[in-house]
Amino acid sequence: MELLDDDDNLAGRYRLCQIGFTLSGLALGLLSLANASRLAVIFSGQWQLQWIFQTPLWDWGVAAPITLASFVGSYLLWGRWREITWQRRTGLLVLMNGIDVLLWAKHVLAQLPELLPGQKPPVSPHEWLEMLIIMGLGWSELVLYASLAADVSSQLGNEESRSTGRAAQTLCTVGLALWAMMFLTQTDWDRWPLIAKQTPAVVMMRLGETFLMALAAFQVTILCMATARQCRRYVRELNYEDGHELLTSRSDNPDWGQDRDRW
Repeated sequence: MELLDDDDNLAGRYRLCQIGFTLSGLALGLLSLANASRLAVIFSGQWQLQWIFQTPLWDWGVAAPITLASFVGSYLLWGRWREITWQRRTGLLVLMNGIDVLLWAKHVLAQLPELLPGQKPPVSPHEWLEMLIIMGLGWSELVLYASLAADVSSQLGNEESRSTGRAAQTLCTVGLALWAMMFLTQTDWDRWPLIAKQTPAVVMMRLGETFLMALAAFQVTILCMATARQCRRYVRELNYEDGHELLTSRSDNPDWGQDRDRW
């Protein structure tokens, strides 16, 4: 997609893109690290460490930065260009990240009774469905982040970002297909609320999905951070050109001599 630079405030536009991609890249990098940590605990055999992922410290120290930074980052990308495709993708990204924020807030509020002595947090009857929604949104968001970052990077002259973006989107599509397969085949459809089938297949699929998520999130992180650096360099160039014009000597102005004679 060709982004049209038809606005005078290009520096402000690309500065917001820089901040948006930086926040999104940091969030996705932390997401990749979180999934890699889960895999490390599983394959190391240290099952007793899995309690870490269920603590308020994890919710506020890891899940909160991922969720909130992604939402703010996507919001800063929204409306930067008037192209319909850009508006639709960024608007959908903001919507999905907003749903993530609501689900995270619901989870945190449900954990508040755990802070009271003698109280246990209630278990959500829709835990399996909520997890699947979060996973599906995560893969869809990665696809959108990769396409948006590739468009901006290509607009700034990096043609290799097209192939990098397509590679990241392909990996995310594979993860999305695995998520759909797990949703359709490993859900017990005979009861409500929906729960997962207690089979080895669901465990293997979740492991595969976690591995792909760690890899894809890392790939999209690199793409977002590289695009943010390009935006920063371009803003510096624009500011340098503006400053250079302001510092131009009056003797370079053909009308300067006439003004001097009038004085």
